[in-house]
Amino acid sequence: MPPGEQELIQRCLSGDSAAFEQLVEPLRGRIFRLICVMMSNEEDAADVYQEVLLKTWLHLDQFRQKSSFTSWMYSIAVNTTIKRRKQRTRMRSRHLETDDEVMTAIEDGSPVAHPGEMADRHERIEQLHMAVERLSPMHRAVVVLREVEDLSYEEIAEDLGISIGTVMSRLHNARKKLRTLLEEDAS
Repeated sequence: MPPGEQELIQRCLSGDSAAFEQLVEPLRGRIFRLICVMMSNEEDAADVYQEVLLKTWLHLDQFRQKSSFTSWMYSIAVNTTIKRRKQRTRMRSRHLETDDEVMTAIEDGSPVAHPGEMADRHERIEQLHMAVERLSPMHRAVVVLREVEDLSYEEIAEDLGISIGTVMSRLHNARKKLRTLLEEDAS
């Protein structure tokens, strides 16, 4: 546990909302990007993120420190996002949405290229985004944590509360499915 984290948690449990802000601020960007990619819609992601913050605050007394606070909050984020996606799927027919903000999270930020190359690259990124959108939520979570957040297998396993073998299996299956989807889209 990072120095001072335990003290912040104790202050939060005493009702100190400023301590809560200090506790979650370092994770804000990573958690929000994960939710964005899993939800594929920044507006829905913002709602889910607020729900994650509320659940984290309300259930902080249940944090047992068997894993890191980061892992605990990631698991809340993933579970909340999966639940929200299921609710959304039940309420309306499934369709693909594109969102430049989400695609930006996937981009690698390479130097500016020729306009034709940039258009090709943008098209490939859009195809990849749409393929990632078609993965199951758990496969999508593993891909995002590994490829976008650059977490190790161990960190992903801890964050999602699964074994390293399961991480490796899901990542392998997700990459295989992505390859198939991209090949289908190309033909």
